[in-house]
Amino acid sequence: MNRWLVASITLTVVGFAAALTAFYGYRDQMADTIAVHWGITGEADAWVQRDSALVQLLMLPGLMSLMIVLSLVLPYLSPKEFRIERFNSTYWYMMFLVTMLFGWIQFVVIAAAFEWNLPIVRLLTAGIFLMLALMGNVMGRVKRNWWMGVRTPWTLASEVVWNQTHRLAAWVFFGCGLFGFVGVLIGLPFIACMVLVLLIAFVPILYSLVLYKRLERRGQL
Repeated sequence: MNRWLVASITLTVVGFAAALTAFYGYRDQMADTIAVHWGITGEADAWVQRDSALVQLLMLPGLMSLMIVLSLVLPYLSPKEFRIERFNSTYWYMMFLVTMLFGWIQFVVIAAAFEWNLPIVRLLTAGIFLMLALMGNVMGRVKRNWWMGVRTPWTLASEVVWNQTHRLAAWVFFGCGLFGFVGVLIGLPFIACMVLVLLIAFVPILYSLVLYKRLERRGQL
């Protein structure tokens, strides 16, 4: 069994155990109302009563379980020309990173439930940026496929466009993710974090279009 799959399963089991332990073992120490969602402004905008919080506490481990199921199913569903086996280790690592992010979010939700004196929104945002940076570190190894990476009409149509776009995406994800992670921890304004996320999302997409059209004009596709 792949080591990253084992790590994802282990993390998911820990997530379920943490949710059940928190609810059944220490429920009396939780806040009467528990924040379970934070909006784009960084403010909590959804709450549940303590005695009915179990579903919310189990939701993230449930999503982690879904990620494991998807990670097992997607290779089987891939068309022959887009086999995930060509970058198998990177695929499992990136699926683990998403699972790990869900686990981190669950930790933050539990911290909020017990009213620990932690900067909840900054911890959430820092975790997202760290995941993006770690993904960027291996983004250049992702081969053309239907499930992960910068999947635009232009990258899927051309192996050359895919490879060059992902080389750029690797730098954008890693650089913006690392800068955002450090910036959040030292107090970077929330709006600046959103600008970094937009750069990560749109720069590789725009680059793939520009590159494809350039190669198309030169007859190099």
